[in-house]
Amino acid sequence: MTPVQLLWTKPFNESNTKFESCIYMFLSAQMTKDIYGEVHILTDYYGHDIVRSLELPYDKVYTTDGYMEEMSSFVDAKIYGYKTLADILPGYLYLDYDIFITKEIEKRDIMVQCDEGENSHPFCLHKYFIDKGVNFCYEYEQEDLRFLNMGLFRCTDKKVIYDYYDSYFTTIYENKHIGMDSHDLAQYSIFLEQTYIYKTLQKHNKLDHVYEHYPRDKKAYNNYKFSAYDYKLGEIMDTYLGSENYPDRNYYMSPSDINNIDKTGYTHLMHFKQMKEVSTDVIEFAFTKYPKEFAKLMSNMKYIY
Repeated sequence: MTPVQLLWTKPFNESNTKFESCIYMFLSAQMTKDIYGEVHILTDYYGHDIVRSLELPYDKVYTTDGYMEEMSSFVDAKIYGYKTLADILPGYLYLDYDIFITKEIEKRDIMVQCDEGENSHPFCLHKYFIDKGVNFCYEYEQEDLRFLNMGLFRCTDKKVIYDYYDSYFTTIYENKHIGMDSHDLAQYSIFLEQTYIYKTLQKHNKLDHVYEHYPRDKKAYNNYKFSAYDYKLGEIMDTYLGSENYPDRNYYMSPSDINNIDKTGYTHLMHFKQMKEVSTDVIEFAFTKYPKEFAKLMSNMKYIY
């Protein structure tokens, strides 16, 4: 079970988070390598240059011959990556590069970070996109409207991964005529990513085989209170929660406080990385844990700015 990460760099030159993202990659890769002895990465051409220039501790770098540069979102790149990796690195363990681990992850054939359970987020998005005219490859029962968190993912069945890939991109291409702003596209791709894996596994009668690495009922030990507010998502939630009887907002809170990683063994920053205090804590943790390697990383940063 070879751990592998993915870097899609299209937004890097338009974002002020490149510095923090490179530190997350460095720390995540280094901690993963400490556990498994190796870590690989799939990336685009610019990402290959970043890995080389920063001397990030990846043992093997796979590039995608320009295809990843054509993707419209990080989720597009991830799902393209899942299929590509199924061919070149069968049985891989995928980890987002804002995940940090301190112990080996149990080896299972089908694995996600967690099932986030029935909550209002996917329910409201489904209603919202239906009203916008989106046609989905799958029909949903109410109990199907749940997110499988894909910060961590493994599936050894290529048929499932290929079907997941086909259904995702079929939906993307068949609905390109629907006008969506950047916010809608982000929510749309997340909805497809995290519900289509559920529906694809259901289609293949494999839901009972799914192992949750960090289930939602496990204590997260977060000392952060998420301070950012997504106003458009809030409006969507308020509109559709008022239309039907459904559970209140029951957002999943991942173990995102790296200062408590000794209690969890696993940290996934998720949306918490939008908070300055979170990135500051991660930077301090990286410097303390790997002082020499971190100093070298800082010295190499001049090559990518």
